[in-house]
Amino acid sequence: MVSQDRAVYPRWSIPQGKHPGARGLAVANAIPHFRPVPLTPEEVEHWIFQRKWDRKYFQSPVPESEQSDAVWRDKINGAALLHDLFSELSQQRVSYDKVEHGMLLTEWFCKNDFEPLTEVAALIRQAIQHETVEPQN
Repeated sequence: MVSQDRAVYPRWSIPQGKHPGARGLAVANAIPHFRPVPLTPEEVEHWIFQRKWDRKYFQSPVPESEQSDAVWRDKINGAALLHDLFSELSQQRVSYDKVEHGMLLTEWFCKNDFEPLTEVAALIRQAIQHETVEPQN
């Protein structure tokens, strides 16, 4: 069973630490006028590492004793983090658009590193199976 707490898509599109999925955020380079110098995966990883536990990305503070990659992945406000990441790394040229940029990120993950999306796929399968089993009136 997939946790409903994790049912917020942008959380899955954010890489953790040195996760190779960070390369997926380099899709920003395909966005016209993102910035003159191409974005590197290392820049994205460093940016995330520097802000990983910033209070503004969580509904409530996470005590240092509870901070782990699993807790971060479950509790992070992915949309807010991606908004700031796009804004800062593009030098305010591009604002993160959940639909448009989420689609680019999803396409990249599907082609290059599907593993971060396996829980999303399971959640979708679970919802579809539930719909087909529900009796219709």
